[in-house]
Amino acid sequence: MFRYKNLIFVFIALLVVIISAEVVIGTAGRLRYRVQRDSKDLPPLGYIIHPDRYNLSQYVCNGSDNCQTKMRLPSGVGFRKPPIVIFGCSFAHGDTNLTQNQTFSYKLSQYTRRPVYNRAVQGKGLAFMLLQTKDKYFYQTVPEADTYIYVLMYDAFRRMFSYKFDPVEPYFMFRYNYDKKNKKLVPDDYSSPLKNFLKSTYLASFYNAYKTKNYINDPQNAQEITDIALLHFIEARKNIEKHYNKTVKFIVLFYSDPEPMPFQLLLKDKLIKNNFIVLETNNLTDVDLFKQPTYLHENGHPTEEAWDLLTPLIIQKAHIN
Repeated sequence: MFRYKNLIFVFIALLVVIISAEVVIGTAGRLRYRVQRDSKDLPPLGYIIHPDRYNLSQYVCNGSDNCQTKMRLPSGVGFRKPPIVIFGCSFAHGDTNLTQNQTFSYKLSQYTRRPVYNRAVQGKGLAFMLLQTKDKYFYQTVPEADTYIYVLMYDAFRRMFSYKFDPVEPYFMFRYNYDKKNKKLVPDDYSSPLKNFLKSTYLASFYNAYKTKNYINDPQNAQEITDIALLHFIEARKNIEKHYNKTVKFIVLFYSDPEPMPFQLLLKDKLIKNNFIVLETNNLTDVDLFKQPTYLHENGHPTEEAWDLLTPLIIQKAHIN
């Protein structure tokens, strides 16, 4: 009986520690987020959101010039040509350092004289692209496009395995698990409220970030990581083509890392074999894009000068009319 009571005491103490840590870390994260982003529209803490219950309308631009944590306003809506859609994270979005007219989407619109819908959001990854192509809200707010571009960089791979990319910032993440047996992606969901809470706490996120880093840095996992990333692209394109009943051009722009990981090299070959157009920034220009003036070392993002350089090259190599 004595041991049983001790076990109960330990369990309660552990639960108190977890909840207290969640409150402290979560509050610190929200305060830092408000200081950096000056945003009052913050998601709730603690629970995993199932992709089928994700509300895309919360990412509508609030009218600011850089649409922090939101999807950019479309560029060139007055042009009478089929639109282009851009997916990705903060690299494609432009983060907080670029105004609307400095972004890749704006430059692309001006060069092609086509409307461009930038559906990238800071801190999001491949799962967010796949989610959008499954959601009717996406098709209601984006006119039928024939060209899609995903701006891919290293963090997209980490985000495939993490709910929160940075545990002390309240970016709400979700993911699709890889069903090895059936070779398909399934939403990661927990029906048990307790299991849901424990798995989505900030403490769990720290552990998950550590585990993810070790996993993706292990060359033995390169093949599986590649297969999971490839499925995100294949299923997203399939959803678009099924909805519009037509073939679309899908471009994957590797914003090349100075030292790409093995799975990045494998993915390029597999994307090409599956009829995706693959472009690498390293092969588009000899300019080192990770040095000034094409790179902001303060926050690690491309500058307007980078997109001024890359946009016409992307148009030329991908034959975007």
